[in-house]
Amino acid sequence: MTCPVKSEESGAIKILVVCADWCSVCRSYKVTLNDLSGFDINWIDINDFESLTDEIEIETFPTVIIFDETDVLFFGPIEPNKNSLTSLLSAVKTTPSKTTHPELALAIKTWLRE
Repeated sequence: MTCPVKSEESGAIKILVVCADWCSVCRSYKVTLNDLSGFDINWIDINDFESLTDEIEIETFPTVIIFDETDVLFFGPIEPNKNSLTSLLSAVKTTPSKTTHPELALAIKTWLRE
């Protein structure tokens, strides 16, 4: 199964929300963020992409990965509400700092090419 993220947009910030269909918090979070416009948000059901957990460690749901074409800008769990994500996205857009997740960046790039 290929990753649903379209990677052709140069410089665009992409958001992966890693969740599980059986997780009621994730299902509620997905509904909450459906109306968030202006961002490329992709929902990844961990059961559909089990190979992802072979390469990165997901400790809790939902886990958010924010990245651009060169690096991972954020990786980790956040409070499952719209304000937490919009605040995080604002911070990432205004203060783009690169993370120290080179193995995650490589895993995502490899995964996107599959």
